[in-house]
Amino acid sequence: MLLRKARCLGHLLGGQHHNCSATRVPFTYRRAMTRQKALRSPRVIVSSTASLDGRITLSRPERLLTPAVDRRWKSHWPPDVPELIAQRAANIEERHHPTIFLEGSGSFVADTASPVTGVAGQHDPSDLRCDWLPALATKWFVVVDGRGRVPWSFTGNADTRLLVLVSARTPLAYLAWLRTLKVPYLIAGDDRVDLGLALKKMAHLLEATSIVSDGGGGINGALLRSGLVDEIQLIWFPAVIGGADTPSSFDGDSLTPGQEPLSMTHRGTIVGRCGSIWSRYEAAAGPGSVGNP
Repeated sequence: MLLRKARCLGHLLGGQHHNCSATRVPFTYRRAMTRQKALRSPRVIVSSTASLDGRITLSRPERLLTPAVDRRWKSHWPPDVPELIAQRAANIEERHHPTIFLEGSGSFVADTASPVTGVAGQHDPSDLRCDWLPALATKWFVVVDGRGRVPWSFTGNADTRLLVLVSARTPLAYLAWLRTLKVPYLIAGDDRVDLGLALKKMAHLLEATSIVSDGGGGINGALLRSGLVDEIQLIWFPAVIGGADTPSSFDGDSLTPGQEPLSMTHRGTIVGRCGSIWSRYEAAAGPGSVGNP
């Protein structure tokens, strides 16, 4: 079914070059999506583990993918944090069966990182500016990287494949490099990645019904400001980090005049044996429920 959908949309599959003129530019797909009003976006669950003051790392330059930083971060966890994380993962799996796990590029590279050099030479935009799905998977690790900054070494395993969300402005050399790595990508947005459009593409092409964002504050904040957050599952451990620019569960743009906070409904709280807290909330219906006026 997925292969048939991709072919009719003109994507490149299995190394074969199909005519993708219908999806060469993002707005063409956007017009197609508006005609499919019945198509619902996947449910978005934000899953975050933070200090009592909401910090998700020790400082802005320190990334948890660095083993020494990760060890230092986890050294402040009491024994109940891994237990609550396991319970939360089981809850999400049982209730939603997610097939997509979303991260932002900021989890992998510094804010000042430049685009990856990619594949040198001339590149045909009519070929590269098409969604590319060389293979399908049961689960996806999806990263938003509109500027083409992450130098990938891990591209997936037997259970999960990497997929990158890019835009019409992502450097062609980076798209060519992704193809040499056989890393699928979807184009969503013109100047930057349009998360709403990306979610609809993943629902249509990958049959995604739920997405877990367990990335940094940048991607979570972008989802929040786009009105795409349906559920939040937060674990707080008893430590305070502070710092004006230390990343939190939700970063990004501040509310503008007239914008409202996202109102949430409490769905449950469990206190661990060492005082850590796991709480679950769902987006409330009504005014303030989507973060926009």
